[in-house]
Amino acid sequence: MPNVRRLLVVGRPADFGSFPYDGLAKRHMRMLDALANDYELTLLCWRPDGDRSPHPWHVPVHRHLEVVGRAPQPTRADRLIRALGAARGASPGVDTLARLLSSAGVDVALTFGPWLGTEYRAVFALLPTVHLFEEDMTQMPENASQSRQARVYRRIEAALHAHAPAQPAIVVAMNIDEQRRAARWFPSAEPLTIPLTLDPAQWVDPGKRSNGPWVLAVGNFAEPRNAEGLAEVLGEAERRGLGATIAVRVVSGPGLHSLLEPWRLQGRLAYDPADTARPLPSLYAKAWAALVPAARATGQKSTILQAWACRCPVVASEAAARTVAAGDAAAVGADAAELVVWLERLRTDQRELERLAQAGRRVLAARFDDARAVASLREAVEAARRSPVRNPKSRPLDR
Repeated sequence: MPNVRRLLVVGRPADFGSFPYDGLAKRHMRMLDALANDYELTLLCWRPDGDRSPHPWHVPVHRHLEVVGRAPQPTRADRLIRALGAARGASPGVDTLARLLSSAGVDVALTFGPWLGTEYRAVFALLPTVHLFEEDMTQMPENASQSRQARVYRRIEAALHAHAPAQPAIVVAMNIDEQRRAARWFPSAEPLTIPLTLDPAQWVDPGKRSNGPWVLAVGNFAEPRNAEGLAEVLGEAERRGLGATIAVRVVSGPGLHSLLEPWRLQGRLAYDPADTARPLPSLYAKAWAALVPAARATGQKSTILQAWACRCPVVASEAAARTVAAGDAAAVGADAAELVVWLERLRTDQRELERLAQAGRRVLAARFDDARAVASLREAVEAARRSPVRNPKSRPLDR
């Protein structure tokens, strides 16, 4: 009988959510689909205390497990105490986890997200791990204070975690900015960048540039960082007398932020909740441009990749364009005024629209190839499986 390689997958319920607009959850599910060809998967759902979301039974794995972790206090003092414990070698719950996994016979682990950094120490202490440091959302003022004192506290917290003896073998990030943040927490881990990519079966090259009556904006426009940017663009277009000539259509699964409601009520913003059930490629095909106006951005803006896949010219904020290093494959504006200037110019500049559509498709093929990303993940997991656990005090699981 051939030797079975077994992989432990660890994450919160939300990391494997089934919402169609959750780009990170889609990324995770596609990763697991790829790894299922090489490994027998065991899912350990690490549920923070108070999390009432359903267990992700839809994840196709050999074995489902779940633990409930104590919800950490959000105070700075508590975070620093836990970070100090990690630096001193504490791995809370390691014995319980070892007993839970003793019959699973797992060889290597894959952990998702920076959101359970302290809790994952128990996994790092027991198994060689590939850790996906996805999006550091502490950069967003709606999630964490951006005061000087708060930033200093976070730097101290990261420095303490950097000295923890239990470390992942490999830390994966989407882009170089996220990789720098990951390195502050896990400096001894081998860094690897695996960008977010699109499913080529869904995002088929249409072979021609998109064209239609509207500018399409896709994303979670219930979030302030997206809604603020779009509201500013709409306001600037109105001030320039272009509100009636630049028609913007929004697709947002979670709905609209209150900032955008006045524009919808005035007819300056088209929003149909039924659009979330329609194939996105068909909506991009009827747009003459895609607008990605996020005032602040982390991770990768998958909507830029989607537009590129559909040969839809992209107009994006600097913050959004930076997440994919768009360069001249997008019309980039430093503020709402520059974005509106681009939209006004591009309405009648067919040559530039064609150039942007072609450039975007080339960048997508060169730097966001799905097959290469899958191969990189497989190689990383196999490399970690063959590496020692990064914790001199750890002991192997009982087999």
